[in-house]
Amino acid sequence: QAEAALLVLLNNLSGGGSGTGGSGLVGVGSPEGVVVATPGTSYYNTTGLEFWFKTSGVGNTGWTLVV
Repeated sequence: QAEAALLVLLNNLSGGGSGTGGSGLVGVGSPEGVVVATPGTSYYNTTGLEFWFKTSGVGNTGWTLVV
């Protein structure tokens, strides 16, 4: 799942960010169960130095840890 999320992210970046997902977000802590976003949104956790990607759902779940 993480590989698929990374490929989608790279595809969206190469298209100038014109993917169907949301914009990139930055926050403290894991977004899972906390941050509401649309699939395609990226999230950087500044405390864990982690990169997350929203792969499914429309609420605050469906986040995949990429790095």
